[in-house]
Amino acid sequence: MTEILNNGNHIINGCIFNSRLLSEEGAQILHLSDPAIVSEIVNIFFSNEFTPKEKVIVENTATEIRELILSYKNTLANLK
Repeated sequence: MTEILNNGNHIINGCIFNSRLLSEEGAQILHLSDPAIVSEIVNIFFSNEFTPKEKVIVENTATEIRELILSYKNTLANLK
């Protein structure tokens, strides 16, 4: 057991006991809670506090969300 603890990997039985983020550049968010997702959607459609570069991303994302919701609603309508 001492050898496992001293190997420098800081992983014991698949559990990480010590970690450090080396760089946030290029890091991706892997999970958001449902309330956080809803909050982001509300911001996309109703917030006016975006820089010009962000506005392009927001407009494209809003279009994708609209298309996704329309597809969802049409799929539900076809089930009846």
